[in-house]
Amino acid sequence: MKKLIIISAAIFAMTMMVSCKHKAQTVPDDSTDSVTVANDSIIEKVDTTPKPMFIYVLGTDNMMMCYWEDSDSLQKAFHRNAALYNKLLADGGKLVDIKYVDEQLKNPDGQFATYGELHSIKEIPATGMRYAFTDAKYRPRDMRGMYLALTDSYLASRKLVEMKPLQSDKPLPATVVKQLEDQYKMKAQRSLLVSKGGSYSYGILQFRGKYRTDKEFGQKVDKCLALEVIMDGDKVWSYPVEGYIYGGEPSWNADDDGEYFPSSVTLFEAPDNTLEVAYVHLAPESCTVGMFYIRDGQMTRQRYTVYHSMIDEELPLWKKDIAQLQKLYVAKNPQENKGYQFCKYRWLDIDGDGQQEIWLRAEDDKHGAFFTHDGNQFRLIATEDGDMTPVFRDIKYADGAATGYLTISSSAPGAFYDVVYEVRKSKVVHTVTLHQLYAEMTDCTYDGKEMSTEDGQRYLDALPKVTEYAIWWREFTLQ
Repeated sequence: MKKLIIISAAIFAMTMMVSCKHKAQTVPDDSTDSVTVANDSIIEKVDTTPKPMFIYVLGTDNMMMCYWEDSDSLQKAFHRNAALYNKLLADGGKLVDIKYVDEQLKNPDGQFATYGELHSIKEIPATGMRYAFTDAKYRPRDMRGMYLALTDSYLASRKLVEMKPLQSDKPLPATVVKQLEDQYKMKAQRSLLVSKGGSYSYGILQFRGKYRTDKEFGQKVDKCLALEVIMDGDKVWSYPVEGYIYGGEPSWNADDDGEYFPSSVTLFEAPDNTLEVAYVHLAPESCTVGMFYIRDGQMTRQRYTVYHSMIDEELPLWKKDIAQLQKLYVAKNPQENKGYQFCKYRWLDIDGDGQQEIWLRAEDDKHGAFFTHDGNQFRLIATEDGDMTPVFRDIKYADGAATGYLTISSSAPGAFYDVVYEVRKSKVVHTVTLHQLYAEMTDCTYDGKEMSTEDGQRYLDALPKVTEYAIWWREFTLQ
């Protein structure tokens, strides 16, 4: 589908055709760290055609129009028209059939899922409307980000213009830069031509220095200015976006290093010689989605919402998961383990494959267990009881695969007993036991079969070095 940006969000489109009877007014930026202001558009006439919607995709099994509030009128309009959105704009301008599945409001623990957040991992649910491809066999690889959903009526009344990103950085044409400098009476600091489609081009321009000073929250603040720019031949339309000046440096979004980020756009030629432009504006911790409208020589904006883009998220552990893990633990040794209830956990990637394993412990901080996690499936690796304790080793990379080593060890004066679990691709692939007495290997096994003490010593000597894991826990209760 047409990927609008690496991070994504889902939204149904407007039920009103908006345009402005006067020149677009400057408003603060879309970012999460700017002041939210009212839309500057004026409702001119009713258009019942549902406008484009944004769907956040984390793989083909996770496609959702994410809610940002529980009572927003625009969001309610999206919900009313949920079943009408049956096309997704794929990469290369291909329209793929989709269907509405259901509405998701709760997480697996029965609590309300999050509003207004774009999660980086699929296991954390958000509130919203779920979609799926009509053809269950259509499963493109590595599908992540924000994509555009459309209705048949919208496509019938608009002409899609696919805007293809440029492969190298180029500034806006000098004549366009000069025109915008004269219009806004400021000097350009930088400009960027971002994408082209048909006769249209899109880019941004950032002005140098202070645009104006406002009084906000009882203090004077200096503002900077950037422009969203659409071009068609010698026609140029711009929409002004204000930022703030901190310590002499401009900023529109957190961590933007003083540069205004371009948006990703898809353009539609609408009736009455108007243009409608779906945009996604991505910043390090936010994602803004909405529409630009160009009518009567003016460019206005309808901002749908600003999502908080979640980063560095940890896998959740739901009550049903805890119950499953406790059951597996007790089943390993009912007589010994049934008296210990897990109360804390931490995720760790033993084999470095990106799919994390989990370590749980009981309140005594001695009894615990390690499990692999593959999707919704947990498998027990090993248990600990205070006498048998864990030792972690470095990951070994060989033949294109990574192997992690978890050792459960015990010791007594002159004696050592180790059970080594080799973990690869979130599965235990080998189990080795090593018994030493006064530094001499006395017996050992490999996957349950005896092996010579010489082979056991060579295996021990070849193990990667011991590594330290930071020990911190997330506590939980089942009440």
